[in-house]
Amino acid sequence: MHSSNPFLPVELPSDSQIESMLEKVHQANLESRREFIATIAHELKTPLTALTLRHELAEKKLKAKDQENYEFLLFLENSKKDWGRLSRLVEELVDVLNLADRDLPLFPEFFDLEEELEIVLGNFQKEFQLRNIPFTFSLNAPVLVYWDKSRMRQVFAHLLSNASTHCAGAPVTCQVDCGGGNVFIEIADRGPGITKKKQEKIFECFERGSGTSQVRGLGFGLYISREILSLHDGKIGLQSETGHGSNFKLTLPVRPSFEEKSSYKP
Repeated sequence: MHSSNPFLPVELPSDSQIESMLEKVHQANLESRREFIATIAHELKTPLTALTLRHELAEKKLKAKDQENYEFLLFLENSKKDWGRLSRLVEELVDVLNLADRDLPLFPEFFDLEEELEIVLGNFQKEFQLRNIPFTFSLNAPVLVYWDKSRMRQVFAHLLSNASTHCAGAPVTCQVDCGGGNVFIEIADRGPGITKKKQEKIFECFERGSGTSQVRGLGFGLYISREILSLHDGKIGLQSETGHGSNFKLTLPVRPSFEEKSSYKP
């Protein structure tokens, strides 16, 4: 009977494999998006099932206490990484589908922008330190905004992740200014920059900031960020020159007119 080591990472479909599948579905112009979701679900079913079994086995092993603790820590850490990647993929797929229907729910609330940004930046602090990436953050004055906190946190995370991935170890900065009822946010890096040709499509679905296969991701992040900002009456622009880094500039009102949008949820 064949047996496998349950402590090894679950073999997941690669980003390129999933991207290729999505491109084929996209080009086929399927009438029903249910078929789209079913295709993705089929590809994710096996690793998700494996992850579920892995956690069940871990629970049994912990109860039996028949192995060393470090094995379980490695075991569960691998599971957490695999599960996290799949969860983010599924969430982004759902967002893409909802955005296509202009049906992405928004739940705006008042919150302190500086406080929220510090939370998001705190989540990236370890990553920047591990990669030895110098990082600075500045905000000229406290500002209370009326945005969907969860969605804007998603935007900030996408842009910081993008900067961390493409900066090649060069400094990354986040600067926030306010004026005229608007907030201006710049997230910049001094990395290799983005070619003019790539900039033309950088905010489209399935596009990445780099054409290299070494960069993970399906190219949803900047597209989703642009659409979320649009739902906040905002916009995003890019200034980049090969060899001189990239600067993503966000502009959006302190209090957008959500009531005029069908996706608004009071």
